[in-house]
Amino acid sequence: MEFTFTGITDLVKPYNIDIYPNPTNENFTLEADFGKLVKVTLILTDVTGREVMQPEVIEDVSSIRRSFTIGHLGAGIYSVQLVTNEGVATKRLVKR
Repeated sequence: MEFTFTGITDLVKPYNIDIYPNPTNENFTLEADFGKLVKVTLILTDVTGREVMQPEVIEDVSSIRRSFTIGHLGAGIYSVQLVTNEGVATKRLVKR
């Protein structure tokens, strides 16, 4: 029996992505280095997959550094997704 897996590629390994402080109480910074020019969409979701902030599209960047305030969100685990035409990179964020 053979299996073929298809779907969205996990890009965490080829890209250098950092989120700090993690865990956080109110603010966090996202830094990502893509190594080439990309169009990236930043998405923050809760554990159910619901978007908890308006997605942000950034075009023609090779790296990004953005700070976010999430004091209005409840404590829990969130996913920071970076979507490019090559796939999706996801990092977990813990809000206290």
